[in-house]
Amino acid sequence: MKGLLHFLKKTVKILCVLFFTLVSAALSLQNALAVAADSLAMRSVRFAAGNFIPVVGPLVGEGSKMLAASFSAVKTRCGVLCVLVLLYVILRPILCIVVQKVFLSFAGAISEILAENRCKNFLDSLSSLLDLLLALMISESCY
Repeated sequence: MKGLLHFLKKTVKILCVLFFTLVSAALSLQNALAVAADSLAMRSVRFAAGNFIPVVGPLVGEGSKMLAASFSAVKTRCGVLCVLVLLYVILRPILCIVVQKVFLSFAGAISEILAENRCKNFLDSLSSLLDLLLALMISESCY
C-alpha cells in the first residue's frame, strides 16, 4: 500500500511539472506572437503614414513609433488601468474631431443652400483634413 501511494505521489508530481511546463510554453508562445503582431502593426502604420501622407508622412510615422513605445512603457510599469486612463484621454480628442466634422457638414449644407460655392469648397477641404486627422487618431488608439 505504501509503495502504491509513493508511486501515485511521484506520478502526480511528474504530471504537475509537465502541465506547468506546457502552460508556461503556451504563454511564452502567446506573448511572442503578440509582440510580433504588434511589431507588424506598427511597421504597417509607419509605412502607410510615410508613403501616403505627403510632406509630413515620415514625421507621422516616427510620432506613431514614439506613441507606441510610450504605451508599452506605461503598460509594463502601471498595468491595464493606466492604459484605460490613457484611452480615455485619447477618446476625448477623437470625439471633439467627430463633433467638428458634424458641424462642418452642417455648415457645408447651409452654404450649399445659400449657393456659396467657395465657402462650401473650403469647408469640404477642412472636412477632408479632419478625416485624415481622425483616421490617424483612430489607428493609433486601436494600436
